[in-house]
Amino acid sequence: MCEFISWIEFNKEVFFLDDNKLNTKEGRELLKSEYKEDIQGHGAIRYYYPELKDRGQNRECINFNDPHNFPSKVVEAIKKGLFTNFGVCPKILTESALRKYSKEEQLAEKEYKKKAELNLKRYFIKIQQVGVKYRSITHPAWEEYEKKISLRSQEPYDEYMKKEQLALEEHWKEEQLARKIYYEAESLAWNEYFRTKLSIFWDFARKKENRIEIWK
Repeated sequence: MCEFISWIEFNKEVFFLDDNKLNTKEGRELLKSEYKEDIQGHGAIRYYYPELKDRGQNRECINFNDPHNFPSKVVEAIKKGLFTNFGVCPKILTESALRKYSKEEQLAEKEYKKKAELNLKRYFIKIQQVGVKYRSITHPAWEEYEKKISLRSQEPYDEYMKKEQLALEEHWKEEQLARKIYYEAESLAWNEYFRTKLSIFWDFARKKENRIEIWK
């Protein structure tokens, strides 16, 4: 996975992705592709610009101490706040803006943790319910088998194992479903927090007065 920000240089041109590019037909296709989890990477850039193929030099930089570390087009996009889907660069903020951003980001993180704890709690409750249901079938089946065992016949055991197997299969399906629901809820909560975090940052960063002098 590449770092924020990444770009490709080819024929003295700079190719990179930003919010505007994601809001196009090609960008929406990108968000459905294998690169949707790494849209800041070079693979995603090449997917968006198929004419590049494997040509050009991959570049990336995480040192925001100086805007000269980035191509001028990337710097312009940063100042416009066009990376709300990609990442944050707190070093471009003034101390005052950074404190305000950190405070709001912490509130967003606190809200996410509350949702995450609730999702986990719901998951454990469901798993317990699935276990109770499973035992409510298998325990009576076992007791019935023990009553019939005195007949010294294979039939009672086969009958018990059939119920046991059906109950186990149903238990496994319900457990998988509970796990799927939990991960989907957790993913939704995390994505919401991540988007909120980025949105908060760029609300600050796109305002000139919130950026350090060298980034104005």
